[in-house]
Amino acid sequence: MTSGADDAGIGHVVVLGAGAVGMLVVETLRDRSSRRTMVDRDPALGIDRGDGLVRVVADVTSPDDLPAWVTALRDASVIVLSLPETVVRTVLPVLAAHAPETALVVETCSVKTNVAAALDDVWSGRPALGINPLFRPSLGIEGRRVALIPYRRGGPVEAVEEELVAKGAVLVPLDAAEHDRLASVTQSLAHACLLAFGAAVAECRSELSVADLMDMAPPPFLALLSLSVRVAAGDVAVYREIQDTEGGRRVRTAMTDALAALDRAAGDDADFERLQTTIRDAFGPDLVAGLLDTSEALLSELK
Repeated sequence: MTSGADDAGIGHVVVLGAGAVGMLVVETLRDRSSRRTMVDRDPALGIDRGDGLVRVVADVTSPDDLPAWVTALRDASVIVLSLPETVVRTVLPVLAAHAPETALVVETCSVKTNVAAALDDVWSGRPALGINPLFRPSLGIEGRRVALIPYRRGGPVEAVEEELVAKGAVLVPLDAAEHDRLASVTQSLAHACLLAFGAAVAECRSELSVADLMDMAPPPFLALLSLSVRVAAGDVAVYREIQDTEGGRRVRTAMTDALAALDRAAGDDADFERLQTTIRDAFGPDLVAGLLDTSEALLSELK
């Protein structure tokens, strides 16, 4: 089998999973692809919207649905896996059996180490790329960071990278282990703090009405509550997967320890000042100044 890639573009792009990330990728690669096929079990996907996207309604984990979508793999040049990690590991053997040897697999999982091991086992020697949009897709890709994990180069890897850059993405090259170490703080810890904040505010409803809280809410409270609700309204599988890692457990322990340190420092001015100084010193004066400006700009938008 040979893939549908050609010198002028990426060729046939097949996206498994019609979630927000899958839609972002299929739209990003639109200009360089000769054909685009999206597979998802949601019946709503079957509605033709006149955008040239071939839609296949199928559950990629169901053997009964296999004939409905596996034919799309036979001339695929790029196969995007916008799926939970467990499903990615389930479908990789199917891809290995039916996709061209030169086809590029692009996985979009939030946690990379386990996926890297699965690719080594099932997709060894074949082109593979990991991406993680470090933003909610509804914000758009222009000017936003995208973590890039080039497992194995070859096939249309460079063309996909070029198209991401052409659409305005800021690529952050990493290996899988480095990605997960950084993401444990930038994603797992951030989301854990926001979820814990929202849960604590919700607990306060036994004593205070939501209406009264919102009437008195200063900008920092509104900012944190808005972000907490944003996470709470997000995709369960995505956000749970980010927490259910060794790194996630480690940073939640660090958060618990930090709250205990705050509890101890709250009773003494000198201890509290030391806590504040520790935080500032961790980032240095230049970054602290920039972050203060950022917080001022963000909070000035909240009334």
